[in-house]
Parts: sequence; C-alpha cells; structure tokens
Amino acid sequence: AAKTLDYSLIDEKGNIFESRYRGLNVYDLFVEIGLNSNASDAIFFDGDGNTQTVSLSELRKRNFSNIVSPEKETAFPMLAFGVGIVGEDIMVGLPLVKDEKAAGFDDSFGNYGGPLKLIIPNSSFSMDNIVAVEITANDIDSWGHAMSDIYSEFLEHTLTLTIKNDDSEYVYDFTLAQIESMFEIIVRDSYTVLDIGECEGIDLYKFILRFAGDLLGMDNPISITAVASDGYMNDLLSVFFLEGMQLGIPDEDGNRKPLIIAYAVNGLPLVDNENHEGYTGMVGNMGGPLRVVAESNQGASVKYLTRLTVVLPGSDDLESYINVKRIADLEAIT
Repeated sequence: AAKTLDYSLIDEKGNIFESRYRGLNVYDLFVEIGLNSNASDAIFFDGDGNTQTVSLSELRKRNFSNIVSPEKETAFPMLAFGVGIVGEDIMVGLPLVKDEKAAGFDDSFGNYGGPLKLIIPNSSFSMDNIVAVEITANDIDSWGHAMSDIYSEFLEHTLTLTIKNDDSEYVYDFTLAQIESMFEIIVRDSYTVLDIGECEGIDLYKFILRFAGDLLGMDNPISITAVASDGYMNDLLSVFFLEGMQLGIPDEDGNRKPLIIAYAVNGLPLVDNENHEGYTGMVGNMGGPLRVVAESNQGASVKYLTRLTVVLPGSDDLESYINVKRIADLEAIT
C-alpha cells in the first residue's frame, strides 16, 4: 500500500534536509510482482537512457530512522509518485511531474523528478524520471542459500557436530556456508517421505566420516543422534542401523536413498518459518535452514537441525584423530 513519509536526505554539499514523499516500498512491490529466488540486483532506467544499479539487499532494508526528526515513522526505499510539505497536513500534496516546465509543476512543492522517483533514506542517492526496471539474477548450479540475498542471512547458521566416547569429546560448529561448500558429498535426489520431493543436501554419514573417519570406534558407533532447535531428537543409528547409515534407506522400489542433511527442496533453500519472505507454499521449503531427510521415515526426518552427536565406544583421545586439514580448509570459507 502507498504511504506518505518524511525522509532525511543529503544534498550534494553534504547537508541533511527533510522531504516528504508518497509512494510504494520498492522491494515489496518487486516481491508482489514476483522475484525469482536467485534475483540479485535492480537496474533502474530513466527517461534519458541513464541507468543505476542497486542491490536487492539494499532495497530490502527498512526501518530507517529519520535523522532530522527521529521521533517520526521509520522509512524504507521508496518508488515515489507524489510529494508533500514537511509540517503540513499529510493529505496536502501533489503528483510528481517530469520537470519544472511540465504541466502541474508547483514551485512551492518542488514536485519535479517524476512521474516516478527512487528515494533511498538517509543518503544522497535518488533517481528521477524512472521509466523501467530490470531485475538481474545470479547464475546458480546449487540450490544453496548463497543463491540470493533473500536467503543469505542463514549462511552463518551453525550445525554443531559432537563426537564423544567415555573419556573424550570433540565439538565443532560448521556454518551453513561451509556445509554447502562440501561439493564431494552433495546429494540431489527425490524423496517420498512427507511428499517432500527433490532435495539437495550432504550425505549425513559421509559428512561424519569426512572429519572423523579415522576415529577408533567409528566402525561400530553406539549412537548417531540428530537434535532439533526445539529439543526434539532422534537416534538415527537405532532406526536405520549401520547398514542404513552407510548404504542408504530403501524406497518402495528397493532403491537406496542416502540419509541427508538437506538445505534445499525443489529448487529453493530451506527457511526457518512460513513467514519468511523466501518461503513458497507450493515448494514447502520450511523446516530449515537445515533438516534431516530420511526416506520412508517421518520421525527420523528431523526439522530445524542444529546438532549432530556421535557416541563411540572406548576412551581414546578423539581430537588427535580428527582430520585437521579438512577442518582448516573449511575455516577459510566464510
């Protein structure tokens, strides 16, 4: 819906001033029209053929405080079509026209720069006489969260891997960005459990072996437990046994599907709730940003995965057997 807001802006000499505009939240407008999941930038064109590129991450920002009058309502990047006068009744205003020679221009309102004008709060950036907008997209090979600014907030989400025995414990927090970089163990396959569809993620057991395959007792673990953010947990080893962890879970046709830590379904990254702007109901990409997907077993398909705990027999010092080179390589990824 259109709003009338007072903006703090900066002129070419660095002076801060206040102006009133009426228009639409430009990012919300794009979302309503429809943004692809890998959308990255907006290119604005004016009537003279000039262009300005603004990242969607910049346009997504909202709740900008008014520097001049901080008590006023917060603002957002606006595609403005009208102006008012600060301090006057909010209903007093005029449409933006192209320039000072155009019919309808009123010097007391200064209503030129239209009919559409881009306003970025608390900045010197604006663009007059916008006639077209083009949205660009990132090239994507993976369905990971780096595909778009809409999902990139989750890249710092962590999955804690804990490996322990009677006398020793090793703990490491893997970021989602690190997990999505483990190309050698990424799986993309269709799963029937919960009618979830096609999923992309990493092979759960290969993930453990990648860093802890040399640990004594890894060939005969006691438990492998997936834990959700709400405390729900499931010992996957007790459900699928070591054969299932290693070879996968048979589907109704007998084809084995690897147990995976999924970060995307049906082409879109997983988000943490249905209210997130990256959620699409037809895709069903909630329950994340990480979740377990286990073919034919709903209870083992743990949503909101935050922790994976492996318990081994024995009492050896675990840390000395961890693959420190692979850990070091991951730490270079942000």
